[in-house]
This record gives sequence, C-alpha cells and structure tokens, in this order.
Amino acid sequence: MPKGENGMNLTNSALSDEVIDFCVEGKKDVNSVVQRNAKVLRALRKKKEYTLYDLSKLSGLSPSYISRLEAGARRLNTEIISKLALALNCKEDAFFQGGSAEDIVETFASENGFKKNLPLYRVISEGLDVTDNPHSVIILTSAMDYVFRPPKLSSSDFGFAIYACNNNNTPRYKMGDILYFDSFASYQNGDTLMIVDNNGYMFIGELTDSNDDFTVLSMYSNHYKQEISSKFINKMFKLVSVEFQ
Repeated sequence: MPKGENGMNLTNSALSDEVIDFCVEGKKDVNSVVQRNAKVLRALRKKKEYTLYDLSKLSGLSPSYISRLEAGARRLNTEIISKLALALNCKEDAFFQGGSAEDIVETFASENGFKKNLPLYRVISEGLDVTDNPHSVIILTSAMDYVFRPPKLSSSDFGFAIYACNNNNTPRYKMGDILYFDSFASYQNGDTLMIVDNNGYMFIGELTDSNDDFTVLSMYSNHYKQEISSKFINKMFKLVSVEFQ
C-alpha cells in the first residue's frame, strides 16, 4: 500500500492524480516493451526459418511457452532472453534495442549471419555392417549442402555437419539425422567421436579407451569394439549436437 510523505498509508481514494497517471504510464511502458519483444522474438525466429518446435529443441523452452512469449502473454526475463539469444545465434541486445522489430531483426540478422553457412559433408556408404572394412567414407573436400549453425557451433571456426546415410549407428542415431561435429584438443570417455583414418574411412562411436598408441570406439549398432591405431588416424572430431529426424 502506498505511503505519504509522513509515512502514513494512503488508501486508493487518497491517491493523487499524479500518482495514478504515473502508475498508468508505467503500465503502458511495460506492456509496450512486452509487445515489442514479442514481435522481435517472432521475427527473429521467422528470419531463422525455425518452427516453434525447432526453437524449442534449441532453447529448452516448450513450444507452447514460446508461443505465449510471441503472443505477449508472457514477459521475457534475463534467463529466458539468454536461452533464446543462444538458440537464435544473436546478441541479447536484440531484445533491448529501440526501434521497430523489423529494423532490429535486419540489424542482427546482418551482424550474426542468419544464413546457411555450415558445410554439410557427404558420406558414402560402402558396407552394411560396422565390421566391414570399409563401411563408410566421408568426403571432407567439398560440401554437398549448407545448413544453419546450431548454438554450440556459433563461435567455432571449424565445425561441420554430416547426413546419416545409413543405420550403422542405430539405435543412437538413424538414417536421416544430421550430426554436428567440431574439433577439440581433448576428449574423454563417453564422448561420441568421429575418427577418419588415412584412407578416408569413417568410424563413429563412443570413446571407451585411448592412449598414445590407439583409440577404442564402442560402435552403437552392436557394441563392437573398434580399435584404431594412432598412426592410422588422420582426423578426429567430437559430436556436439544432433538434429533428429
């Protein structure tokens, strides 16, 4: 309850016109910000060509909650803004700028590369079972297509994606999934790795053991232990994100 200058409580009937005007104006300002942010969020999502479900997967927020945010029925807070900015690959400032939603989106779309710029490489299947040699070959010299960067690759100078062309990694990953990889200086047991040997043969599995002489991957389809000699390893990448189909 509001208090007067002498500390006494003021009833609603005792509120001055100035106080009422201030409260109403403040409410209008808040509603205006909520509605503008709702428009910015929707415009950023549309510019990125994400569905509500796409943004939900990337941000961890439910599709229905995002829908309410875009309708202005929920107010954005700093935690939610942080999640959405990461998922949309834009700066949090996008939600605090003045101007129209259209101008804001064009500015941040231009600054943050709202385009398909992550290479999607071709994988050629040459076998039906992980014990075949070779079973898959990856072509890292030319991209077959380009896709949007997931948040975890937004600051990566490398990073790439592959399209699962077979079911060699079921039940973990199936044909049609898009797997996103990046290069790292260190790995630990439990990471999903892609190893490319000197012949271009590709192995994807869970890291179970490694030392200076070899690396062991547990293949997802049949838990076959694939031991790869270090002298035959050409490149090694870590799985950072998956787009399940």
